[in-house]
Amino acid sequence: MPQTAKSTVCGRRRRSATGTSTLTSARTSTTARTAKTTSTTDPRVDRTAPGCRAGHIRFTLSAMSKLAVLIHGMWGTSDVWRNWRETLEARGWHTVAPALRHHEAPPLEPPAALGATPLGAYVDDLAARIAALPERPALIGHSMGGLIALKLASMGLASAAVLLTPAPPAQVFAMRPSNVRAFLRIQLAWAWWRKPHRPRLNEALWHTFNTMDPREAARLYGPFVHESGRALMDIGLPWLDRARSSFVDPVEVRVPLLFVAAERDRLTPPSVVERSHRLFAHIAEYRLYAGQGHWVLGQPGWRDIADDSLAWLDENTRPVSEQAQAEFRKWRSSISRD
Repeated sequence: MPQTAKSTVCGRRRRSATGTSTLTSARTSTTARTAKTTSTTDPRVDRTAPGCRAGHIRFTLSAMSKLAVLIHGMWGTSDVWRNWRETLEARGWHTVAPALRHHEAPPLEPPAALGATPLGAYVDDLAARIAALPERPALIGHSMGGLIALKLASMGLASAAVLLTPAPPAQVFAMRPSNVRAFLRIQLAWAWWRKPHRPRLNEALWHTFNTMDPREAARLYGPFVHESGRALMDIGLPWLDRARSSFVDPVEVRVPLLFVAAERDRLTPPSVVERSHRLFAHIAEYRLYAGQGHWVLGQPGWRDIADDSLAWLDENTRPVSEQAQAEFRKWRSSISRD
């Protein structure tokens, strides 16, 4: 695991004549440090550094538990991970992408209990599920799911975590003009904090899919489900939450973190993600992707972010014992895909 936090700004990629992907206009901030690798004869060591990564020695996947839990964000379901799951599984990872509580209902038929469901309920549900796994998984969370992944990491339930445009912990003041506008209509309704909510198409096009073709964005918007008003309050107005559901103690996080920010994100702007990263700079890296919006799960350029994130996981997921690997294989063979 890297011993110093790094901050990286990632440029856009272009396709070369040979079909390979290369970075253009990529630059590394002054706080970034490129680690020097040392020669070794260990066959598990790989010193490659594709994309905008610092070139640290990493262990190849054959020496690791390859289990990832993917956590969706507001209005999502497990299906939002389709692209990332295919990419992960093509590289030998087993993926689990659970739907959060009350998120399996039809898009326009929210369960009665959804509106008052606190953020902590989502965390508790996933904590129980992860505790039953044979090995601590890597966590990949998007938006609200990124904050949930951070909470789970602080509970000792992760081997590493990739936080994609994550909602911030309680210590970070998150309000910016863009996200205030994004939730304004919802929060003008009386008692919104105990009601389910769902953005309108024009709103989603503005704050979630602003870098995408509107027709493709409309297709992705269709399956959006309702979200909990209480969970939104716990994240957006954390000082009103007596349970401190969104508070994460940096001291309690002892596994590597990768914070991913998107330049054109209007829900969790880069300045918010960067401030979150600062709280965990002792254990975390930060990457900002030029030209990207909030929907890093499927907008143009998502594959480059996924490739870089998986490369980071390769080098930061710790090797496990042979016994743990055997338990993992036994568990994997006993279940069917989610």
